[in-house]
Amino acid sequence: MIPQLINALLFVGITGWAVYMFATVVYRRYLYIRLGKPANLKQDLKERLSQFVIQVFGQTKLFKDSKSGIMHFIVFYGFIILQFGALDIIWKGLSGNSLPIPGHVGFILMQEITVALILLAIGYAAYRRYGEKLKRLKRGWKPSIVVFFITTLMASVLLTMAFERLMEGLAWSGMAPISSSIAAVFAWMPAVAVTVCYYVFWWLHLIILLSFLIYVPQSKHFHLITAPINILVRRTDSGQAQQARSGRRGGRGVRGRQD
Repeated sequence: MIPQLINALLFVGITGWAVYMFATVVYRRYLYIRLGKPANLKQDLKERLSQFVIQVFGQTKLFKDSKSGIMHFIVFYGFIILQFGALDIIWKGLSGNSLPIPGHVGFILMQEITVALILLAIGYAAYRRYGEKLKRLKRGWKPSIVVFFITTLMASVLLTMAFERLMEGLAWSGMAPISSSIAAVFAWMPAVAVTVCYYVFWWLHLIILLSFLIYVPQSKHFHLITAPINILVRRTDSGQAQQARSGRRGGRGVRGRQD
């Protein structure tokens, strides 16, 4: 009871701090954004919503390069799916019980398939950057951070699930083939060691998630948050149309002032 309480208190403290840091960084970025001209969201609302659905959910621009498009599509939707799994993992570590998800066995299988697909996609992304050495893809330690984070996060998911199976004494299952196979490798470990390993990987999973939360708003990957918003609130008229309207108002643009 006491260790579980300590675990919960640490979770609240560390997660609260990470969320505060995330909110602080995002708010500072928001103050810069406010310097821009507000968008008229009522103008061309249907077009805005249409483009939002097509570009955000369809990821259409990324499919100009089909290989890159498929890879990003898998990672984008894979992360959405895995967030439900993350909630389940976190709740299980705090309460000792899984979330009451209908068809939980099928849910676990979906999580494992998603992890495998993301690992394949990230492996291919690393190959394109460092193997094919495409000119448009920069190389160095900064681009490698995300590859490292995602790979470690996926490993922590599988290892947490594997040691969870060992703690509960579950047999190998085709509905959890990857975590079951990993669990079989460590089946020789004593119960205390299994429990320790479970919480080590549970915390690793949580810390990587929170590190991502803080890192993304401070990196080029901030577009993961801002791009969907930008698509929704961006100008829908062309620059030429804007210029024409300025002309009709008396040419108050740069050229008008110079003349």
